[in-house]
Amino acid sequence: EARKAGAGCLDFHDLLLRARDLVRDRPDVRRDFQRSIRYLLVDEFQDTDPLQLEMILALAEGAPPGSLFIVGDPKQSIYRFRRADIETYEAAKATVGKRGAVLEVRVNFRSDGAILEAVNGVFEGVMLPPSDGAYQPTYVPLEPGPETVAGTAPVVLAPPSAPAPRHGAGSAAGDLVAEGRAVAGYLQAEVEAGRFAYGDVAVLFRAMAGVAAYEDVFREAAIPFRTVGGRHYYDRSEVGWVIACLSAIEDPHDPVALVGALRSPFFGLSDRDLLALHQAGGELCYLRDLPAGVGPAAHGAWALLRELHQARNSLAPPALVERLYVETQVVAAYALDPQGEARVANLLKVLDTARTLEATGVLTFRGFVRWLTARGAARYEEAESALEGEDAVRLLSIHRAKGLEFPVVVLADLGREGRAGPRRLLADRVTGRIEVSLGAVDDRPLATLGWEEAGARAAARADAEGVRLLYVAMTRARRHLVLPVPGDAPAGSFAAHLGSLFEAAPAVTEAADGRPPASREAGTPSTGSESLAAWRTTRRALLARASEPSTAVVRPSTVTGAEGGGSRTRGAADGRRLGALVHAALAAVDLARPEAAAGVVHALAIRQGADPALAAAALRRVERALAGPVMARARAAIWAAREVPVTAEVDGLLVDGRADLVFEEAAGLVVVEWKVEGDPDDADEQVRLYAAALSRARGRPVREALVVPVR
Repeated sequence: EARKAGAGCLDFHDLLLRARDLVRDRPDVRRDFQRSIRYLLVDEFQDTDPLQLEMILALAEGAPPGSLFIVGDPKQSIYRFRRADIETYEAAKATVGKRGAVLEVRVNFRSDGAILEAVNGVFEGVMLPPSDGAYQPTYVPLEPGPETVAGTAPVVLAPPSAPAPRHGAGSAAGDLVAEGRAVAGYLQAEVEAGRFAYGDVAVLFRAMAGVAAYEDVFREAAIPFRTVGGRHYYDRSEVGWVIACLSAIEDPHDPVALVGALRSPFFGLSDRDLLALHQAGGELCYLRDLPAGVGPAAHGAWALLRELHQARNSLAPPALVERLYVETQVVAAYALDPQGEARVANLLKVLDTARTLEATGVLTFRGFVRWLTARGAARYEEAESALEGEDAVRLLSIHRAKGLEFPVVVLADLGREGRAGPRRLLADRVTGRIEVSLGAVDDRPLATLGWEEAGARAAARADAEGVRLLYVAMTRARRHLVLPVPGDAPAGSFAAHLGSLFEAAPAVTEAADGRPPASREAGTPSTGSESLAAWRTTRRALLARASEPSTAVVRPSTVTGAEGGGSRTRGAADGRRLGALVHAALAAVDLARPEAAAGVVHALAIRQGADPALAAAALRRVERALAGPVMARARAAIWAAREVPVTAEVDGLLVDGRADLVFEEAAGLVVVEWKVEGDPDDADEQVRLYAAALSRARGRPVREALVVPVR
């Protein structure tokens, strides 16, 4: 508490406490809020904790009847670890019920009839009120809505027999791989039969510890997927490679980061290359010259790392990251991979993060590298970059899925047991006491007197919440519910509650073996290799094409120095700096406030180290462009976006870059490329390729592709 006070920081619980104290202890503040509230509606009330309840009751104090509405489903109370206790819900329900009315809503408008029938069949037998408290509600059967269709019964999917899972740790790794392959085979069969798409599917996990096995299997089977949430973004190899490269650029004397960067897809040196460097007497520091006999790949890496290191304090961090991407062509390389679109999106998220942090005005390159490194080391919880409208299976926890719905739901890892009980410290909400256990001495427990009873109460409540967690998971499904049978059903696992459903299932879809799914009839398992073989054939063809001279990688002019040509003269260098500054300003200035251009150019010039004369020349060009007819059209467009990433294959060419400006009018899309220096005709082919790629991506024609001189 002292450290938080000294740092001037509050955590979420502090905010709740202070807000509660404010409305409880300050009648004037409470009355002020009450005057502005006529009706108070609290949704998802089962997720309310005691502090929030105190605030709600304080704000509703003295209100006329009918002013307070609380809406909640006790069957979906699954946030006990956040103090959202179902007993709080039941107490509030009783309090409000004394002065008002309680209405029950039984109709479910989400799920098909067969799924509701299965849900009712399971939970009428396992969601039962206990005799020693109000920590489990009486199950109220769900009724189908008037337009609910009968639908199909849940699919019970049995993978090949495998060793039973380890008690206490959920399914063993081998079991989860077999389970994942069975699920992959089922999904591929249903998708190929046209019954649903991959984007309709969500695989839900009780604990994200089991997600890695599914990820590996889906990659092997070439099934597109997206892991939602969890600590997975910084675990992605492509994100780790970026951090290694940036760390090496910042500190040339960090051999670990340098080796990571050199072996990454950014530079592609092999272990043999590194061994040759070592045997030739080379140092792992790119500021030193390379010895004779080292291959060209090392020379290229040395030159680029040295150049970026020297530029790290003059280039803004986003510009340096983009320069790294363009010079190494890593985006193009990843685009050829299975899951390549997701990998590219994660790379671009690093770049977007740099831009967001730069907007604070205090970002240095060293600070950015340290920020990324710290979050990666702490395995900070952050989702992978999402792709809008992507046709991909979602992998997520049940808690993240709460409030959502999906046409198809797969409940994974049903053999996993619930969370282990408390080890050392327990807050017993029944007695209001803190109980402590220090283990045992000579087989005699060393704990407070109430420890065992409090532990038993906590375990009973955790088991009850596990039942509700399964209910939430099953009711996320609209049309199809898939239940893979685990190798074992230990007490406390979901499978232990689903025995009646497994036994009553009309059919069990069995997976024949554990190979990647591919060729099969609908509804039967995969044995296969056809989808994987097709992917490998396509990948080989793309790689072969990428290695031919006809493959073009279109690069954004703001980074490659296309402005003013490729000459290394002083004049050409000034032209490149001018072009970079103008492009950056036109990408950053608020279209609705062109008068802010001077401030934007001034700030960018300081960051890029531009002299006053260059900044003045850039400002003149930016102001002319903002006052021109193209920007006027962009301001009046349906939507407009700048620095739009473009990575696609068009006419056998790999397009990789950023379109300066894209906007949509009623007649179609307009793509704009600014040309600050040189002949505008030089950019015609580039903007044409951008237009073709964007037309494919958006599914709309590009009406105009413009190269606009900015003089």
